[in-house]
Parts: sequence; structure tokens; C-alpha cells
Amino acid sequence: MHVIQQADRILAGRITGPRLTGKTTLARQKWPELRYLNLDAIEIRGELRGTRTASWARVVGNAVLDQARKEPEVFEKVKYAYAARDISFSVLLGRCASARSSARNSR
Repeated sequence: MHVIQQADRILAGRITGPRLTGKTTLARQKWPELRYLNLDAIEIRGELRGTRTASWARVVGNAVLDQARKEPEVFEKVKYAYAARDISFSVLLGRCASARSSARNSR
């Protein structure tokens, strides 16, 4: 888990790891008050894609965004909302290649 902090305030969290290692479980247990959006669902990806950047805070707000890599625009929209100080915290979840598959791909 990687957490971005500014002074005493946590701005964002990123949890990455191989499939089925508990990323979603960890985020949902640690931040149950945050809205949970799973971008595995194509309908949710479509809704987020259609959300205007300036409306992100009102429509989505602080949230856990699971499988965020499936909708790359999400990163820019979250960044914009932070810069505008419209949201205070989000968690981005995503899969990363295991060390074994990374080594295999580098050959």
C-alpha cells in the first residue's frame, strides 16, 4: 500500500498487487465510509467516463476506485478534483504483474 501525504493530511492511497491478494478487502475494511466503485463493471466505467472533470467531486466524491487502470481518465479527474480541493481522499486499487510474470516478460 502506498499513501501520499501532505503534512498531517493523507491525500490518496494506492493499493496494488497480484490478483486475489486482498486489495479490495483491505480497502473496504479500512475505509468503509468511502463510496466503492468497481471499474470491472463496464456500466460504471461508462458513467465515470461521462462524468465531467469539473463535476467529479459532486458526482463521485471521495471514493475507492477498484480496477482504476481500466479507465485511465479517472487518474486525471481525481488529480483535478484534488488540485481544486474539491475532494480530500481517494483510494485507487489495481492489479500489478507478479514478480514471476514480470521476470518472464523481461526475457
